[in-house]
Amino acid sequence: MIEAFRDGNDQGFSVIRSPPTQQWPVWSFQPLPQELTLRHLQHADDENPGPSASAYTVTNMDKNVTKPMAVAERSQASSSSTSSTRRPRRRSKAPRVRRRPPEVLTEAEAIALIKACSARAPTGIRNRALIAVLWRGGLRISEALALELRDLDLEAGTLRVRHGKGDKSRTVCLDEQTAALLQRWLDRRRRLSPGARAPVFCTLQGGRLDPSYIRHLLPRLAAKAGIERRVHAHGLRHTYAAELAREKTPINVIRDALGHTTLSVTDRYLRDVAPMHVIEAMRARRWEAA
Repeated sequence: MIEAFRDGNDQGFSVIRSPPTQQWPVWSFQPLPQELTLRHLQHADDENPGPSASAYTVTNMDKNVTKPMAVAERSQASSSSTSSTRRPRRRSKAPRVRRRPPEVLTEAEAIALIKACSARAPTGIRNRALIAVLWRGGLRISEALALELRDLDLEAGTLRVRHGKGDKSRTVCLDEQTAALLQRWLDRRRRLSPGARAPVFCTLQGGRLDPSYIRHLLPRLAAKAGIERRVHAHGLRHTYAAELAREKTPINVIRDALGHTTLSVTDRYLRDVAPMHVIEAMRARRWEAA
């Protein structure tokens, strides 16, 4: 498309619009052929055609250039003039979230937490079994809430975690007391008829329990039981690991029970929740009484 216009010197200009491309538009000037000057386009000023050498075309795209030269030169000039005086900006660091230390429950506190649940209401029976599985099985809350009936073998006293952290599977052994609490909930659950695809720890209507329900439940039960520590679902897993360490269970067994990948992960875990090597070394020290 060619558009023509007249300036004060009767010089002809044409704007040639190129089809859109993915490159940056760059304006360049090219001589206008004599047959396309303004005098030939508008049939005027025959006696003064004007110098054809002063006519130019303005082309919208230069295919050999991928960045606007004027913008590049302007930015380079401004950066060179202010680089010596402008101070580099410092990125504001995000506030660091304080990590709370683990708080391990005693056996008496864990039992009091279970007894704080109702022994007659369906939800209380379910919560008793859930807390026992978290404490005595060392399961993560996501692993416990994802259990299905096919994962349980109460005759053998085991349950199968099929999709743990990192999609790793493992088998966990349950003691007789935990298996009894779980069996009682299964008997009550059967009367609710939650459906074949409902998880083990389901709502009374057969739906999935939300982790936030457990997150709000445990502090209420702890207050009811008179426990002053911070109680949460992962703290029961900490308690499980600390008890195994106090019982001098081999670290490779603790690794498999917790579902860790390597012994170094388990070692760091135990150093945080139950540094038994430090406790035993300090306990062996003696001093003469005054």
